[in-house]
Amino acid sequence: MNNTLIILLISTCLYPQISGTVIDYVSNQPLAGVNITGGNTGTAANENGQFLLDVKTGEKLTFAHIGYLEIVESAQDGMIVKMQSVTLQSEEIIVRAGLKDESLQRSTNSVTVYDAKEIKQADGNHFQDIMESIPNLNAAGGTSRPRYFQIRGIGERSHYFAEGPPNFSVGFVIDDIDLSGLGMAGLLYDLDQIEIFKGPQSS
Repeated sequence: MNNTLIILLISTCLYPQISGTVIDYVSNQPLAGVNITGGNTGTAANENGQFLLDVKTGEKLTFAHIGYLEIVESAQDGMIVKMQSVTLQSEEIIVRAGLKDESLQRSTNSVTVYDAKEIKQADGNHFQDIMESIPNLNAAGGTSRPRYFQIRGIGERSHYFAEGPPNFSVGFVIDDIDLSGLGMAGLLYDLDQIEIFKGPQSS
């Protein structure tokens, strides 16, 4: 009986690894956390603005980051990508600062606002970037307790997990419901707007 040995050679198409750096257009400083996508793959720039991506030369790459214009560039090894910051354009933004509707342009207090588009652009993996980009705001907490916030060094302490009596120096409100003391006890979905109000009543 004759046995036939069949050997199949399957070639695998491997894309070269493209490297690059993302920097600010004006300051030339590296931009960390920039989302980079091309084809069916994607990555994010590290703390030095550097990235590696398995795509072929010439493929279109999309670069997106909070507070910057989204741009498309052709993939080239060693590429330098410059992103321009963008100012939010709006006739009027209404915020809930001070427990009442108020025009952001007329507010005498410091208010930071992120709309749904900016939140979506950040995505879940980089939601922390939003918090870190807001001056005088710190998110405290750990894996064993909900996260809570400090504004200008003053914050709240949860009345859970034996952390002592609640201190509501910082209010935490979602859809007009006061959740002070609970912090970010659960995941937040479908956020339309984030407002950080740094005024005498909240800090």
